[in-house]
Amino acid sequence: MKERRLSRRHRPQRARVWLAAPVRCWAALVDVSNGGLRIKTQRAMTLGQKLAVYREWGGGLGPGREATVVYREGLVLGLSYAIAESADRRGALRHPTRGVSARIVEPVEAAAEVIDMSATGAAIESQVPLPAGARVQLVLVHGDKHIARREAIVVRTRGSSAGVHFVRRR
Repeated sequence: MKERRLSRRHRPQRARVWLAAPVRCWAALVDVSNGGLRIKTQRAMTLGQKLAVYREWGGGLGPGREATVVYREGLVLGLSYAIAESADRRGALRHPTRGVSARIVEPVEAAAEVIDMSATGAAIESQVPLPAGARVQLVLVHGDKHIARREAIVVRTRGSSAGVHFVRRR
């Protein structure tokens, strides 16, 4: 039988992935290629089910990718990565936020609501219009608890909404 795979599979040793909501569990990584991966999990899933997959990366989690279950044999699943649309240039999956707000502390003081957030940026709605290209300091807050302080660049604006890209720390 002819192999249909477009890229070779690699077998990482003792690697695992985190399957995000609604599954929320760890799975052993059987093998991986550019187009997808095979995993062994303790939970049964259905063909066509969409999952957010995060690979274990140095003590934490790497960027998430959307994948679809395309193969199932017992508890071994074949996942195919979703192909990113050319209009969607995000580097990581976005997650809606509940109860997370932000304070813009530089260059102006203003309150903002965080609409959604990813590992690389956020969509915010600010009380003050932010010009594209502006460098801002965001203080992320949940309730009255300070979560993080991040430097970001405004990459798009539409009315009071703005998309910001977090600046990597060196």
